[in-house]
Amino acid sequence: MFPEELQYINNSVPSRRSEYASGRWCARAALMQLGLGFLSIPSGEDRAPIWPNGIVGSITHTNNYRGAAASLSSRISILGVDTETARPLSENQFNIISTRKEQITAKTLNRNNPNIPWSTVIFSAKESVYKAYYQRCKIPLDFLSIEIELKPKNTNITAFITTQTPYQDVICTTLYGKWCFDGTNIYTSVYANHSM
Repeated sequence: MFPEELQYINNSVPSRRSEYASGRWCARAALMQLGLGFLSIPSGEDRAPIWPNGIVGSITHTNNYRGAAASLSSRISILGVDTETARPLSENQFNIISTRKEQITAKTLNRNNPNIPWSTVIFSAKESVYKAYYQRCKIPLDFLSIEIELKPKNTNITAFITTQTPYQDVICTTLYGKWCFDGTNIYTSVYANHSM
């Protein structure tokens, strides 16, 4: 790891140091897939990764998984990824973070396929949107400012930012992505193209 990365975790417990280091390894692997070198990805005061100029990216980790994604900012405007352990949120937790439409969607999907923790798919998708938007705008979105649309017959995500922000003329307020469930974790990713 680079010195500017290490300084962020010097006083952290070993598990946090391992999590941070392996996340950065994944991020550098993503950058190398883009043809870039072995670059530093330090953290800002807000703990968010500071990506090289011209790059959008996102890092995710859970107890047993680390991952990252990156793209040239000339290709897409924003990008976010998230991973969550595949256990459903409690009804109270889900009601706090979800819109009425999302609650109806989750109930419908759960009737059709109860083996997937749909509340966690929606939560993870919101986390991906949060990371994507925050990286570009440094504005923390509220969970209820994001509405997730899922379809029963595919793994597509459509996410809508439903509140006014100062950046709506610059960044699309509709994001697209995918979700995946492997029996252990839920994985989500979202991106937005440049506004036309």
